[in-house]
Amino acid sequence: MTQRQFECMARGHADRADLNAAANILASGIGHLHSEGRSGYQPL
Repeated sequence: MTQRQFECMARGHADRADLNAAANILASGIGHLHSEGRSGYQPL
């Protein structure tokens, strides 16, 4: 495994570290929007 690779030991999931970080940031942002009573997605 390289530094650019992420592996979750608990679930056995492996992915590119940058994609994993982006998914975590997105999930966090959506969670914040839901906690504020917003849907999280509004097309422009």
